[in-house]
Amino acid sequence: MAIMIWNETYSVGVRELDDQHKSLIHMINEMHYAMNNDKGQEVISSIVEQMFDYMETHFTTEEGYMRNYEYMGLEAHQQKHEEFRIKAK
Repeated sequence: MAIMIWNETYSVGVRELDDQHKSLIHMINEMHYAMNNDKGQEVISSIVEQMFDYMETHFTTEEGYMRNYEYMGLEAHQQKHEEFRIKAK
């Protein structure tokens, strides 16, 4: 059973970012399944690595959109990304 399910209320109105968010939710669900079904450290480590790689891709894409549209809150949002990176390590 999925721990998280995409809901259109999560949409940011940008298809590329929404698709990336959906992919991240899928990875969260994969991790949840692996942990609850004793899939082993190798499988879980692989999912975690995939999530970290994808997180960087997503942050770069998101910040690019913010830069292109001159989003006033870009610096604050970049700081939130950095805080997340630190907590995730």
